[in-house]
Amino acid sequence: MRDLVLVLLCLLGSGCRAVKGPQQVQAVTPAFPLDRVIQPAQGPSVSQEFLVLKEYPETVYVTGASIRVMVDPGSRLTPKEREQLVAGAAVSWVHPARHAELMKSSEIPDPNLFLLGQGVQDIQLPAGYGIPMRSNEPLKLSAQWMNRNPYLQPNNVRLQLTLSFQRGQPLREVRVRALYGWALRQGQSGYYGLASGRPEEVGPPCLHTEAIAGAPEIRDGLGQIFQSRWLAPPGLTSNRVLVDGQLRPPEKAVLVNASSWPGLEKMSLGKPEAKPLLELGPEQMHRIPQPPLQLGHDHYQLRLEHRNDTRVNQVVGGTMVLYVESP
Repeated sequence: MRDLVLVLLCLLGSGCRAVKGPQQVQAVTPAFPLDRVIQPAQGPSVSQEFLVLKEYPETVYVTGASIRVMVDPGSRLTPKEREQLVAGAAVSWVHPARHAELMKSSEIPDPNLFLLGQGVQDIQLPAGYGIPMRSNEPLKLSAQWMNRNPYLQPNNVRLQLTLSFQRGQPLREVRVRALYGWALRQGQSGYYGLASGRPEEVGPPCLHTEAIAGAPEIRDGLGQIFQSRWLAPPGLTSNRVLVDGQLRPPEKAVLVNASSWPGLEKMSLGKPEAKPLLELGPEQMHRIPQPPLQLGHDHYQLRLEHRNDTRVNQVVGGTMVLYVESP
């Protein structure tokens, strides 16, 4: 009853107008003093929560995101140099379970709507598609900074996000399906949820790695522990991850995005021992597949290749994000 009264008051008010069409909202992270060398995956994260709209809540459709690095006035950093300071950035739900409840969905969404950073400064869904949400659901912008230049002029850096969304007009709904690359820290098989696997059917197991401080972990029902980051020795490192448990087939992806730490040469998705269905790399980190990428009840592997041009081991990792059309 209270909500109905608020709606009636809004409709009767002289300043109330129905708003339709594309809109944008911006958010900025707190300043971070970048005054030292910070390797990828080792820097602290900063974040800022925000709302799409502060008015009476309504259903809106998120259609894209772009980021821009803000520095001190007078800084001589070029736009390209600024981009290289972002190890990774994410736009995520603050309360994923609450989002599922509000959308009357039985599936709790992946925590992240968008993963940006190295090679990915702008992501836009194909025309006519959007991620539905209630406009008063809090979102969070997170940024992790890096700096490999010991001669960098000290700067206070901030990350500015521009989030695009649609009001007053339903769009075709998409869901986020993140396929995480990982390595085995503890266990035997190297296949999530499988005690063993035939490589000719499910492909080779993922890499083994030692423990990495701060790396997110996941444990399967067999007691195996996987990390979403692993150590790459000098040269080329290839990791192949069975992702069957991360999919909900059949699925149709209308946009595919790659997110990775520096050093990525190639990221692909395909059936084991077959030609990749889709491949991404530094020159093209996201793609609208034509026709949409169809994924059925088969085995699929995420393949990640990183090149380490230093003389010491480097922390690497990567995620392929599929934007799949809702059934």
